[in-house]
Amino acid sequence: MKIFVAGSMSDDVEQKYFESAEQLGRVLARGKNNHLVFGGFKLGPVGRVYQVMKNAGRGITSIVPRAYAGLDTQCENAIIAGTMSERIQRILDESDAVIAIPGGTGTLLELLLAIDTKKAGEHNKPIVLLNSHNYFSGLIEQFEKGYTEGFAEAKQRECFYVTDNPGDAVAYIRQSLDLNIKTARKR
Repeated sequence: MKIFVAGSMSDDVEQKYFESAEQLGRVLARGKNNHLVFGGFKLGPVGRVYQVMKNAGRGITSIVPRAYAGLDTQCENAIIAGTMSERIQRILDESDAVIAIPGGTGTLLELLLAIDTKKAGEHNKPIVLLNSHNYFSGLIEQFEKGYTEGFAEAKQRECFYVTDNPGDAVAYIRQSLDLNIKTARKR
């Protein structure tokens, strides 16, 4: 299963975020068929997930925009996209699921685009907000405000799953993908 992990590439974040990312990497690495898809930078918490998966000998694909090619993005299976927009589309095309770990504007862009395109029916991939150390609590609160004040439909909640436990995140993805396969077979 190919899982895109969106997250920070900054080495300046608190150590607790590296520890959470490493924990996610260990959970992902337990699955022999798990394959990491990521933005290609080997820095920050997402870089820690990369290192754990690489050390476990798991498959890895990096997808980077041409503007960033060569900036610590060397990966065994690298895909160079023309633009950031093309990169995000390629990430969604290459992945079976999305996990967002704490990150900045790029992470939020990837997460929100995954949610919005799922809401629009363009895909049915599981999306998880790994709310490590309550990082996404403010965003979740903003979503709730949008629902209660009529800016977004409450059914949008069904587009993503929130947990602070990496094991729960991966279990949710597995269960969702199994359900998607069963539903597709019935058609």
